[in-house]
Amino acid sequence: MSDLTSFFATVKNLPQPDLIFANPPCETFSVATRGTFNSGNTGNLYYYEDGTPITDFEDWKSSTSTNIRNLKRDKGLYFENIKKIRDGHERLHMNTETIIRYFGVPFAIENPAQSICFKKFYQNSSELLELPYFYDAMTYYLAYDPDFLTKPTKIRASIPLVLRPKPIYDSKKRFEKIHNYNEKSAMPHNLIKSIVYQLLGID
Repeated sequence: MSDLTSFFATVKNLPQPDLIFANPPCETFSVATRGTFNSGNTGNLYYYEDGTPITDFEDWKSSTSTNIRNLKRDKGLYFENIKKIRDGHERLHMNTETIIRYFGVPFAIENPAQSICFKKFYQNSSELLELPYFYDAMTYYLAYDPDFLTKPTKIRASIPLVLRPKPIYDSKKRFEKIHNYNEKSAMPHNLIKSIVYQLLGID
């Protein structure tokens, strides 16, 4: 949803939504592809640790990340490509903020707990629903379904959410059992239900 023009043209004729539950792209902002750079900054393939985009190719190339060090493709072309991907994903997050402002309804934004996106977006909450600040809640996928990986996740919402702590048992599900992207990106149904019910004030 990089262009909101057609989106707003469509939704203006639809009933007001009860809430907004957003799960914007997380791959670009994930810390899973960590590396260390000559500049002394850590981060991932796209950003330094503080959320600053990596624009210096020579510094990017110096990362100790195995993803970069062992890259067989032309690193210059690859670097240009990930900058385009980053720009597109940043636009999606900015559009999420715009949609929240447009509708002015209760909302929740979900991304991995250490996602860099929380350092870059959804910060100026005084402009969102006239709230003084966002409320952050941490939980784990495994706490809501034993077939999921542990996966710590953060929910940034318009109200305080009460979510389950990390379970004491281990996940039965392993990476080799995850067959596709949709499975990897799916959220436990009971976690979604809990968030939606709390946003709507349903006991």
